[in-house]
Parts: sequence; C-alpha cells; structure tokens
Amino acid sequence: EVDLEKVTLWEKIRKKLPPLKVGEDGRLLEGDAPRKGVEPGHLHLSCLYGLYPSDLLTTEKYRNEDDGAVQSLYYRLNYGDGHTGWSRAWSACMLARIGDKNGF
Repeated sequence: EVDLEKVTLWEKIRKKLPPLKVGEDGRLLEGDAPRKGVEPGHLHLSCLYGLYPSDLLTTEKYRNEDDGAVQSLYYRLNYGDGHTGWSRAWSACMLARIGDKNGF
C-alpha cells in the first residue's frame, strides 16, 4: 500500500539535495561550504545520520564521504562532544558501525 504520489514527490525532492562533500580538513561538510564552529566541543551529531542510524555512508559508493563522517565523529569526540546522555549512546552506536571498540 505505497502512495505512489508521495513517493514521486519525495524522489523529486531528494534529487534536489546537493551531493555529500568532504572539506579540506577531511570532515564531512554540514552544508555547501566549510563552516567554523563557535564551540567545537558543543556540536550536534545530526550531520552523521548517514553513518548511523542510516546506512547511507557504509557502501563503497560513498567511501570518501564515509571517511569524512568518521573524521567528523572523531573530531566531535576529541572536543568533548557525545560523552553524556543520549549523545553518548548515539556516539557508541556510530563507533560500533565503524568497528571502533576503543573510541571513548
């Protein structure tokens, strides 16, 4: 029972999204250009949705972006993000996705 009209609409919207890009520092860009964060230790993890819970960044097709997502994750963890509450659980799941059992 798929609503083909909605499927068609979402496909059109998805095709308008820009491709994933990796910045000069190796991290996944959160938009169309690099941006400097005000507080590197206070960053969200939503830009890493493609790494987890999605599996968008686990195929060979996106290997470069996958590396960028991994670099973004380590950057956030190194600056103190993802160590409390729900973000700790989400970070642990992302580390498990990339096979890093020593990430924290």
